[in-house]
Amino acid sequence: MTLRVGILSLVFAMLLFAIGIASAETMKIAFSGYGISFGRKDPARGASGWTLNGSPNGWEPRTMSNGGTVEGTVYLLGRPGLGETVRISHGNWTCKEADGRVFKGKITGGSVRWPESESDLGCGANNGRFVADVALDGGGTGNISACVNDANGLAKPLIWGNIQLNGTH
Repeated sequence: MTLRVGILSLVFAMLLFAIGIASAETMKIAFSGYGISFGRKDPARGASGWTLNGSPNGWEPRTMSNGGTVEGTVYLLGRPGLGETVRISHGNWTCKEADGRVFKGKITGGSVRWPESESDLGCGANNGRFVADVALDGGGTGNISACVNDANGLAKPLIWGNIQLNGTH
């Protein structure tokens, strides 16, 4: 009798594990938008944008949006600029998909790196590379990988990239 209960318990545990794996998705959300600076001496930086179908091939205008929105705020430690890397200490983010789903949470760390003059970090010459780890409210993790074009004195830097979420249901 004990062996039968043990086997049933093992089968039940395996079933729960399989259901858990099947219900946890990994998804990628492409976006484009604008960066926002809250003041020259304020470490907070924000971004607001729109979701896209597929992966962006560089910055895409709002007319290419699929109807969703993305916004976030990060706190930077360091001095931005060509040849510099700043640390992202923390922040928050929200993504509202066109179908009504909402994903949001905390930015738990990361960095923004700018290349040396005329260099390319995979985002085009002189564009910065933004990489941040995120935690979803309600469980799950992910990351944001984006490019930042704040060259030529753009009042609102252009931002484009992907949010990858692990453990969404």
